Amino acid sequence: MRSLTWLVLGVSLSVAGSCLAGSVGTSQSQATQSQATQSQGVQSQAVDSTATAAEWGLSADEWSQYQQAMAGQRGIWSPGLDPVTTLGVTAKTDAERRHYAELFVKAEAARVERELAFQKAVDAAWARLLPTTQPIMGLARSSPTTSASPFGAGQPAVPSVDVMSAGRVALFVRDNCVLCDRELKKLLSQNRPIDIYLVGSEGNDRTIQLWALARGISPAAVTSKHITLNHDNGTWAAMAGAAHAGDLPGMMQQIAGEWRIVREPQ
Repeated sequence: MRSLTWLVLGVSLSVAGSCLAGSVGTSQSQATQSQATQSQGVQSQAVDSTATAAEWGLSADEWSQYQQAMAGQRGIWSPGLDPVTTLGVTAKTDAERRHYAELFVKAEAARVERELAFQKAVDAAWARLLPTTQPIMGLARSSPTTSASPFGAGQPAVPSVDVMSAGRVALFVRDNCVLCDRELKKLLSQNRPIDIYLVGSEGNDRTIQLWALARGISPAAVTSKHITLNHDNGTWAAMAGAAHAGDLPGMMQQIAGEWRIVREPQ
């Protein structure tokens, strides 16, 4: 009887030991899997960051600097600012600023080229699919650009000159602006070709369409590209400088192949 009791007890301990060993093994396996998953996640994030940095022409170290800058004051001052501009405005030396300025110009040129190519495809599709319908929305074929920094020190980024009596102008306006409407009406009465940039449209096509219709801009003028309607997307602030970003209406004209801020003759 005693032998049987010890036998049963031995079997019980053996089973318990096996269960305990299995439990420990399972826990260790789960911990190993968790560590492996976390490691894969970290590696995946590193790969994604490296790929994103490469898209902007940045190294891994530069990308890290960008993330650190956006985690501080710059991220509060300029949320959503692109990596190259962020590094440019936080650069500590002239050489760094020059480097990031060149990266910015290259990236901007590539962006404009792609957008113009797509717009041509849209124009062709519109003519092919809806030849009898006139679109109210159009994109300027050449946007006013400048190498001046968008972060001016209290002065316009481009010197002002008197507006010329003829030629295409870029007019920067916002909704609910009496002076903007007055300037637009004057230019329309002169039958001037105009690239209109609506500040504050937030990329909403419907907003700019309704704005144009309310001011008597005909679909025919937009279709013929005599007038183009564009989202400002910060263009005026970049041209005029931060201190003058709210000075609207704003006007620019291409003079000797260069876009210049212009003003009405006194």
